[in-house]
Amino acid sequence: MSIAPLAPGLWRLRANIVACYLLRDADGFGLIDSGWIGSRALIGRALREQGADWSALQLLLLTHGHIDHVGNAAWLQERSPELRVRVHAADTGHAGGRHAYRGLSRVCGWLEGCARPLTGFRPPRLAEPLADGEVIERFGGLEVVHLPGHTAGHCGLIHRATGWLFCGDLFSTTLGIFHWPPPFLNSASAAFPATHARAAALPVGGFLPAHCDNAPPETQRERFLRHC
Repeated sequence: MSIAPLAPGLWRLRANIVACYLLRDADGFGLIDSGWIGSRALIGRALREQGADWSALQLLLLTHGHIDHVGNAAWLQERSPELRVRVHAADTGHAGGRHAYRGLSRVCGWLEGCARPLTGFRPPRLAEPLADGEVIERFGGLEVVHLPGHTAGHCGLIHRATGWLFCGDLFSTTLGIFHWPPPFLNSASAAFPATHARAAALPVGGFLPAHCDNAPPETQRERFLRHC
């Protein structure tokens, strides 16, 4: 578990199985994904180190709605009632814990169904959905890029201040080993070829995955391009 500063106003908070990203600008703080087990303590610690408390959190952008990304969202809203949580429209069912999984991805649905009562999951209040091409004028500028495959609403976010892409579960580099998402976790896998081509062509210099090792963003992008 670690808090790593990546650029001015940007930190990677890596817990046991997933990383989320804390952003800061002159008006407050935002998160890319909410993390899951172990992430609450990291988020709280990172805020305290910046002289802030939970109320400073204003915006949570979800790359997609799987439980390891949305699992802390409702808990965070209890501590920061003004926190706006946004996800692509195609993933609102995932974020609310009511997606109808089909085919092999039913395994994912079963795993999430087991995890919800064990972790006290509650669905967050969702604000307006993210839209492909939308630019959020906060935290150095964040451009939404729809990258379906893992889920139908899976999105990346280009951080214009750094030229890096928050790429969610597009791929994983846990323990330094490159992985595509396991097939049983993917609910829109037919979209992967077009998504991989789009991500490879994006004018960015680095990738920031949610399941990752400590390699810099530039190395993460190089790994993706080698396997794409």
